[in-house]
Amino acid sequence: MLPEVEWAFHLVPGDQLKYCALWEIERHCGGNLQPWLALTEDQRRRNILSVKGDSFREVLPSAPVELGDLFTEKEVVRFLIDLHEKRNVLVRQFERWLDSRRTNTERHKPRPPACHWKSFLADLVIYRATAAGLQRKPAQDATAPLWKAWKLDNATSGILSAPHWSRALKRAKNRLENSKLSSELPF
Repeated sequence: MLPEVEWAFHLVPGDQLKYCALWEIERHCGGNLQPWLALTEDQRRRNILSVKGDSFREVLPSAPVELGDLFTEKEVVRFLIDLHEKRNVLVRQFERWLDSRRTNTERHKPRPPACHWKSFLADLVIYRATAAGLQRKPAQDATAPLWKAWKLDNATSGILSAPHWSRALKRAKNRLENSKLSSELPF
C-alpha cells in the first residue's frame, strides 16, 4: 500500500507547494530524504529559506582589495554560507549565482518552462501509485482525500479518467527522468 506521506499533498499549505514539489524531486533523484509530509515545521521552514537563497548569498567586501595586474580578470567575492545546509543545496545555489554572473558572450541554457506545482504533485501521486503496483481505480480509491480536496474527484473526463491518468503517468516519468539528467529542474 502507498503510505499517506507519499501522496497526501492536499495537506501541504498552498504557499509551500512549490517547495514540496522541489523537495520531492530531490527525493526521487536519490537525495535520500524523508517525504515532505514527514518533516517537522522547522525542517520545512529551513528548506524553504534555503531554496529562497538565504543559506548562500554574496556579501560585499567591507573594503576594496588590491590584487595588482596579475588578477585583472578576477575579483574577490565574499559569501555568507550556512554550513549546516546540505551540500547539494549549497552547490545548486552557487551554480545559480555563477550563472547570474556570466557575461553575454557565454551561452546560457534556456530556462525550462514553468509548471503548475499542484499539477506536478498530482502527476507524482499517479506515478507513485503505479510504482507501488496499484491499478488506476484502486489507486484513486487509496488517494481519494487528495482528489476530493483538490476538487478533481467529480471530473468525469479529467485527470482521473483512463487516458488522462496514462498521460499524467508519462508526464511524471518524463519530468522525473529529466531532473535526473540535468542539474536544472524540469520546471
